[in-house]
Amino acid sequence: MSRGKKQKRAGRDGRWQHSMRSAGWRVHAGAVLTKFLFFAPALGISLPFFSGLSSGQAVITAALVTLAAYLTADLVVFPRFGHWAALLADAGIALLVVLEMPLVFSVAPVGPAGWLLVCLLTALGEMYFHGYLVRRGVVTIGR
Repeated sequence: MSRGKKQKRAGRDGRWQHSMRSAGWRVHAGAVLTKFLFFAPALGISLPFFSGLSSGQAVITAALVTLAAYLTADLVVFPRFGHWAALLADAGIALLVVLEMPLVFSVAPVGPAGWLLVCLLTALGEMYFHGYLVRRGVVTIGR
């Protein structure tokens, strides 16, 4: 074998090691993008209607909700405690971020109808998203 070629070596699970390392960030990036593509329209349309946030500020809020909920509820709570605990964590994180963002942007706060709508939209989206995470192999339940 020539010195210039790298030899491919199988890892413990039989997959090639170089493909395992390079695929990790892409799997998470795809999952975060999928989650954001749900939250951006949902919050981008509903928050300006129920508060003083503009559409751009609502999309920034959706990005923050996406990152916070993915890193905590989807990667930590969901694998350890299951679907319902992660669903409650996702809705709680979304509610907290939505309640704080009008203070950050100095606009009118979100009313109770907006809170309810955000929690319901979050729950509906997360019911699909948790199944997506399991099907794609991003998280494994029960470990």
